[in-house]
Amino acid sequence: MRVGKTLRTGMIIGVVAVAAGYGLAMLYLWYSASEGMDRIAAMARPYALLKWDSVSANVGGSIAVDNLRVKPRGIDDEITAQRVIVRGTGIKALSDLVRRVRSGDLPKSLELSAEGVRLPVDGPLYRALQRRSGGRLWGTPLDDVACDGNASLETRVLDALDVRNLRMHLDVRVNLRRAARRMAVFLNMAVQGVAATSVDAYFKVEPQDSGEEYGLPTGSSAKVVGLQIHYADQGFNESRNYVCAAERDIPVDQFLSDHVAAVQTLYAHGGAPLPDALVARYREYATYGGDLRLTLEPAAPMAISRLATLDRQGFIDRLHPALVINGRSVNLAPARWFPPTAVAATAGTPETPSAPGDRKPRSPTFRALQPADLISHLGDTVRVTTSAGKTYTGVLAQADDRAVVVREAMKGGSVGYTVAMSDIDEAQVLR
Repeated sequence: MRVGKTLRTGMIIGVVAVAAGYGLAMLYLWYSASEGMDRIAAMARPYALLKWDSVSANVGGSIAVDNLRVKPRGIDDEITAQRVIVRGTGIKALSDLVRRVRSGDLPKSLELSAEGVRLPVDGPLYRALQRRSGGRLWGTPLDDVACDGNASLETRVLDALDVRNLRMHLDVRVNLRRAARRMAVFLNMAVQGVAATSVDAYFKVEPQDSGEEYGLPTGSSAKVVGLQIHYADQGFNESRNYVCAAERDIPVDQFLSDHVAAVQTLYAHGGAPLPDALVARYREYATYGGDLRLTLEPAAPMAISRLATLDRQGFIDRLHPALVINGRSVNLAPARWFPPTAVAATAGTPETPSAPGDRKPRSPTFRALQPADLISHLGDTVRVTTSAGKTYTGVLAQADDRAVVVREAMKGGSVGYTVAMSDIDEAQVLR
């Protein structure tokens, strides 16, 4: 009996010790996670105010932040997330993540998931994001062709659907292979009832000047070796068709015919028409929605900043795109839609036909055009000079009869500038 009592007492003491040890471990993890979140908030303070209800961590390396609110500086609005979860190799606390990101010593794998993200569509933050994105937070550059309006197409469709808040889910995964100097970044974003986008990006990562660690894929430290983009329409196209048809007071079928015809005219400018198979696939997608899958495989690793400077022909020549619309491949290779050697005849002088072997490639140069003709050069490199003397040079991301958006390449990415059509003094296109 004494032995049994002693054994039971020892077991109870052992269980209490284990529970106490686990409790202390969880307390330490909670403290470390909370301290790390405080550091992140301090780092973000010049740009945004961060608030949250609680931070938790577990021994498996998962850190959760509940009811996160982000309020950018200078904007009286915020974006919220019900829960943000962070997981990473060797990351036991957010302070570890802060330290490793600052030093460039990225973990082998890192995952971030934001659940229940909410953004009011009638607030200043949404409008600011619209301006920065050239009026396009999702979708394709073709969505608003033949559908003019006073506000961005996205805003008009959301208004018609009586949507007051964008509800999203976001997942980001980063995998790093140091020995092979390769990094993979996987991004998934779903906007409830609108669309879902996923991007799989593969980079060649070069060592930083400071040592042997490898930094984030920005600027010249990373070059793209492969890119896969999947865009799944979840009702936006159908809503767009009804909104645009109603605004123009025409049947939906008539709008779709005008839309597809305008896309054909846009992309046939200066070259061969779009392949019939591509037109048929696109009309089906524009009518019923579905999904687009675009794969880019550069002939050689290309700096991220270089991607934003490519015009449409450079995009085809350098990135070898492969397009799949609703599960069916579309062959883009045979059509050279935008030939760089095409030279317009001199005004008043007949153009003398020449044999293909007599044509010599020329270096592209900026050629003047009427500001109103910019809409025919979406995706081309343009130069716009305002009446105030400011000049913007970059890829034409958006154009209509009211304004244009020129996206200039910068180190680590690009920035879009909106210029009112009435303010344009001179316009040029690189040809």
